[in-house]
Amino acid sequence: DAKEGVEYLLQVSYVGYQMEELKCQTGDVGTVVLKEDAQLLEEVVVKADRPLMQMKGSRMVFEASVLDKLEGKKAPYLLSLVPQVSSFSGNLYVGSNSATVYVNDRRLNGNELTTYLQNLDADRIDRVEVQNMRSSDVAGNVSGGVIYIYTKAPQLGLSGNVSLYGSTPRAGFYDWSPDATWYWGTEKWNLYGSYAYDQDKYGSTGNAVSSMMQNNMRHTSSSSESNRKLSHVYKLGSTVNIADSHTLNVEFNGNNNRSPEWNRRRADVLWEDLLSGDNETGVMISQSTSSSQFYNAGVLYNWKFDRRGSFFKLLANYNHRQD
Repeated sequence: DAKEGVEYLLQVSYVGYQMEELKCQTGDVGTVVLKEDAQLLEEVVVKADRPLMQMKGSRMVFEASVLDKLEGKKAPYLLSLVPQVSSFSGNLYVGSNSATVYVNDRRLNGNELTTYLQNLDADRIDRVEVQNMRSSDVAGNVSGGVIYIYTKAPQLGLSGNVSLYGSTPRAGFYDWSPDATWYWGTEKWNLYGSYAYDQDKYGSTGNAVSSMMQNNMRHTSSSSESNRKLSHVYKLGSTVNIADSHTLNVEFNGNNNRSPEWNRRRADVLWEDLLSGDNETGVMISQSTSSSQFYNAGVLYNWKFDRRGSFFKLLANYNHRQD
């Protein structure tokens, strides 16, 4: 036990820092500041596996990067593995509440979000953070849960990827979906981009027979439905480290469905009089088309101003949508 009035030698040390020694007596010794040991830091290598899930403040963090066998899968598949997150009719939920979604701290919604996630490879996601309570770091107009998706930082140098998916089922239906990504950069700056093209045709057929005995009529119908979709999704951006702890990101992205999506339905109907043998036929055809265009231009400034991870972010966004 330490005794009052007796002088002691206190040693304070931590991995990567120089040891400090000071003479003191019992009581408050004040603040002890350690200096970095540059030589020791260069020799220290920390290797540790991250847990799949952990709590950080008010957020549940799902470490997607520790998962294997995500090649060939898209972001919606990965999100289906995240606890508390579910989807219904293209909308995301945290628990029973609708979710607001941020990708790399940029808010996405509507068709922009749907298209982005459908074209984002699951193995490009580093982590997903889920927040189901109000917090000071959430905008005042956000209600319900919040999902934060963070993608992996690209490797240095020049890299790219091209993939192709296609199918030719029966009845002339098909799916043709090539996409490509590229990255070129150094530790100070980078340029990146991606492009995805999706064209498909799909449909269904059906038959129904009903007898209406009250008026001796038999009604027979056959129906078919076909749909066609054509879309272009693109992204081009750059990130620059303008100074220590200061980063500027500029990005332009969007999707173009200017070639009309169409839906066509056809029904062939036969009415037969079971007593007289008379019959009548009819054809009903309906067709609808739609097209849309969306693009987003954004500038993100990020300043990390201390070693505890505190930061200041400023985001400017311009969105344009045309249906």
